This record gives sequence, C-alpha cells and structure tokens, in this order.
Amino acid sequence: MQTRTARPRTLSRPAIQAAARRIVDTEGLAALTLRRVAQEVNTGQASLYRHIADRDEMLQLLVDEFAASYPLESGRGGAEQRLIRQWRLTHDHLAGHRWVVEIVAEGNISAASSDELSQHNRSLLVAAGVAASQSAKAERALWSLTIGYLLNERGASDGDYNWALTRLVRGLLG
Repeated sequence: MQTRTARPRTLSRPAIQAAARRIVDTEGLAALTLRRVAQEVNTGQASLYRHIADRDEMLQLLVDEFAASYPLESGRGGAEQRLIRQWRLTHDHLAGHRWVVEIVAEGNISAASSDELSQHNRSLLVAAGVAASQSAKAERALWSLTIGYLLNERGASDGDYNWALTRLVRGLLG
C-alpha cells in the first residue's frame, strides 16, 4: 500500500510574509535573511524571488502590515488623558515587536499606512491644545521619547516611561 505524502504549501507572498513575521518576532531582526525565510517555508532561496525582490521589500511588507495594526485610542475622557493613553498603547504595541523599534529608530523604512496613525496622533494633540502648526513637532517628540525608552530600557520600568510621557505631554500642553 502506497502512502501519500502531504503536498507542500503553495508558496505565496502572504506565506513568505507570515514566515518572516514569525522569524522577527521570535528571533529578532538580525535573523531575518532570505535564506532563513526559505528554510521556514521549506523551499529554496531562489523561489522567494518570484514573490519578493529582496530583504528590503520583505521588511517593507512587514512594516506596512505592522503599521496597519497600530491600536488607536478611541475612549472617552479628557484630551490629555486620551493623548497619554494613545502613546501608552503605542509603547505597548511596539514593546511586543522589538524588531519594529529597530526599524523605526533607523528611519530607513516607513509605512504608507502610518499616515492614519500620524493623523490620529496629531488630532489628539490639537484637541489637547497644541497648535496645529506645532503638532508634527510634538508628535516627533513623543516618538523620540517612546522609541528611546524602548531602545534603552535597561533599568527603566513602565513607571519610568509613564512618568516621562506624562511630563512631556504636560510640557507640550503647557
């Protein structure tokens, strides 16, 4: 009696992207190579090139997917509290995916879908009292704080980030 072997999965861009995401989430950004992704999807490295051009394109796909998943604060309360909650959500979301922090810090790859998050952040800033003309600078300051804490958390606690976030927001509003 002949046994059937399972057919290999069809190689596709979503399958490659899912494999790349598993690698970066479990092993970190440095582990993401085309060779490693090919191993993960049980194919040869050359087969990947039918679906993606190179590692940079793979990273762009991952960043776009991640940016589309950012949580947006939609609760009630005062504008300052909503602004702080949004940045706390952003911090926590990034903390679960350290590889994104590295990419954001490098600044070489940006996500087209991050425009929605940026508009949301700026509208929260304006609602809290920051002049619209200053909202982009204020958002950059909040990004710098958040990315800085995530890159340099040695000895820092969530309480430290919350303290710094609250002080920065109050300074921006004051």
